[in-house]
Amino acid sequence: MWVFENNEWKIIADSGKVAGRNVVWCNIEHLTSFMPIGILVAPANLGNVMVYPNPYKPNSGLGHEYITFGSKRDITRALTSYATIKIYTISGDLVRTLEVTPEDNGQKVWYADNDARNKVASGVYIYLITNPQGEKCIGKLAIIR
Repeated sequence: MWVFENNEWKIIADSGKVAGRNVVWCNIEHLTSFMPIGILVAPANLGNVMVYPNPYKPNSGLGHEYITFGSKRDITRALTSYATIKIYTISGDLVRTLEVTPEDNGQKVWYADNDARNKVASGVYIYLITNPQGEKCIGKLAIIR
């Protein structure tokens, strides 16, 4: 169970579910908004990973702040618990390496910067996502500054 406090959702530590029934419970100290929220379990296989927004337009007024790899809503488009994301220029130069861990919950963000933390230029980039099982997901994304 989760509670909405100070403009954010927080997990209620003293909560649970009744086995075999559609019942959840929680102990709260005051009247507030609360709800059950599912937690994504990362998939075992690397599938068709979602990458958005694509194209990424940070200065367009559309609210683009970063590029997201994976989905927390669709497990078939999420990252596996452990993965490596390598982003290359169209000419094959490595721009950035991102490591995915279980704490990322099937999703990783990239701030369109290189390993030195400098913003990358407009253009088309290739990403390669691999995991310890030897699976791969390859795609391209565009950045328009």
